[in-house]
Amino acid sequence: MRKILLLFLLPIFLNAQEASLHYTISSDTILFGNKLILKITAENTKLGEVLPEFQDFEVIGAPSSSYQTSIINGDMTSSQSYTYYLNPLREGLLIIEPMTITDDEGNVLDAEPLYIQVLPNPEGIIEEPNLPQNDNGFFFNFGDPFDREPFDMKAPPKKKVKKRRPTYKI
Repeated sequence: MRKILLLFLLPIFLNAQEASLHYTISSDTILFGNKLILKITAENTKLGEVLPEFQDFEVIGAPSSSYQTSIINGDMTSSQSYTYYLNPLREGLLIIEPMTITDDEGNVLDAEPLYIQVLPNPEGIIEEPNLPQNDNGFFFNFGDPFDREPFDMKAPPKKKVKKRRPTYKI
């Protein structure tokens, strides 16, 4: 009985993936007064609540978190991420310090420091930050199902309005 159980559990242990920790940022150069998105992702391990220290940034709101698990042909991978919105407190070259965590199994995971250049913004230009999208093959653009022409965004032509002459009763 033990041999049969071992045969079923052996593939689970052989397909274990290596744990990793990394950052993704919306941009490495921003104008002062604009927000930055930082996503901290741990793969094939569990993070606790993650709250790194941001010396030159103000954290806007609470971080959002997500957890994904996939099993493909017996290979299990998982990722857990925290997304932060940050507002720089000054101009210049700012650093998001490297992060080191220890997972549940005692593995030490390191992430490299990030350098963000914050430029002066005399005109007060505000841009919305966007994280780069990864192409995981799950997004398909099927186009318009009715095969219509794209919508024309031009303003409609103005109609000429005839002026009425005033009428008088006698």
